[in-house]
Amino acid sequence: MRVLLTGFEPFASHVTNPSQEIVAALAARAPRTTGRRVELQTTILQTEYERAGRRIGSLIEELGPDAVVSLGVDSKAEGICLERIAFNLDDKDLADNAGEIRLDQPDFAR
Repeated sequence: MRVLLTGFEPFASHVTNPSQEIVAALAARAPRTTGRRVELQTTILQTEYERAGRRIGSLIEELGPDAVVSLGVDSKAEGICLERIAFNLDDKDLADNAGEIRLDQPDFAR
């Protein structure tokens, strides 16, 4: 099974991004050989709507993962939260690292 694990670089007032740190820690521990039960592919996405969308779309096309696990950070969360359902909406009143704000806009990986 091939799993694509993504995190994000720091943004806004965040000096670090826990999702980036988790992905880096797991990447350092994951065996690089094929033939294992789980082959872990990792990447850190830029915290920019357009660039992140294009990058994850191209990684899915290139790698053909069986599963995609995307980590992020929410400054309002009080702990680890798992999403059961993704709505594929860009909806944040905080600008990304390119200065773009998106409210209630469909997000489709390109």
